[in-house]
Amino acid sequence: MKREMAAIIWLSVGLITVTHAKSMKLFDIKSGKIIYKLSGSAIIMGMKMQMSGIKRFIFDNYGARSLIEIKKTQKKSGMGGQKSEQTHTLTLVDQKSISVADFNTKIITKVPNIGASMLGGGNMKDKGLAMLKQMGGKKRGTDKVLGYTCDVWELMGTKQCIYKGVTLKVVSNVMGVVNREIATDIKFDSALSDNDFKLPDFPIKEGMGSMGSLSKSSAQAMQAPNAEDMSKMAEALKQMGAAMQKNGSNKQEITIPPQAQKQLQNALMGAMLPQMKQQILSQEKALRFAKSCLSNADSFKEAKNCEKKINKMMGERGEHIHKWDAKTKKETLHEIDRGLEGMACVKKAQTAQAIEQCMQ
Repeated sequence: MKREMAAIIWLSVGLITVTHAKSMKLFDIKSGKIIYKLSGSAIIMGMKMQMSGIKRFIFDNYGARSLIEIKKTQKKSGMGGQKSEQTHTLTLVDQKSISVADFNTKIITKVPNIGASMLGGGNMKDKGLAMLKQMGGKKRGTDKVLGYTCDVWELMGTKQCIYKGVTLKVVSNVMGVVNREIATDIKFDSALSDNDFKLPDFPIKEGMGSMGSLSKSSAQAMQAPNAEDMSKMAEALKQMGAAMQKNGSNKQEITIPPQAQKQLQNALMGAMLPQMKQQILSQEKALRFAKSCLSNADSFKEAKNCEKKINKMMGERGEHIHKWDAKTKKETLHEIDRGLEGMACVKKAQTAQAIEQCMQ
């Protein structure tokens, strides 16, 4: 429950950050290079977690283009022993898309910058602060980071120190999950070139239908949340925040009003409806091929050959086929048929809730 609620909250707050990409003046600073120290801790269901790492952030054209590199190590310890996981990602954000290079999988995932398309241009810094206030964010004075005086904003257990639109320090305690991100080196108005924003030469996987593969009607259908949706989103977040304060941030279970959860989900998912449908329906061709190919597969070798072709069409690695007999074949084809039935349902769906029911 704690992780689910944290995901909902950060999806909402993250919408503000993602939407910034299209602005020609997200920050009141033309360019910059910043290094942050990352740290975090949590105790979830008896498991202790510790995180440490480094984040590198560069931007130019007042934030219209940015690159974020994160290297971090997460250690988990509990009844099952200890486990350490290292991650390294490089994220490029521009006016049209967001590309994430994962150095573990050696794959770049590229998605359209939906937030930028939804909120459009203009002074995105002011729009972001306006949304922050509408969600219940409060200004809590000022702080200093490496000599820069920044405004401290607080929203549901998270404090951000913002200097001319650029976040220099973040300290959060969301339901017992503690994270810190503090700038250790800052260089503003730095000289940057296209080479500074290059991603590694990894294969690119399109996600949620890239801008290039979206139909013209779907791309045009992206709209900003209307005033009613924004009001519902703000009210839902306020109810969640009130519930968190009432129950305390360190309890394992926090009761959030179901109506508040539904309001927030509806507001966010409704705005993304065209992309949701595009992403789901983009797999229909692969499913139909899967049904045809696997129906004719009578041996494990033939089934594995189908698997390779199916995964190539989907642009990702699916579940591996470990055995192939009459029972497995029947179950697999049944699941494919269910998927195709869901596709037909999605085509008729007019709301995010209807899509969700189709995929059940």
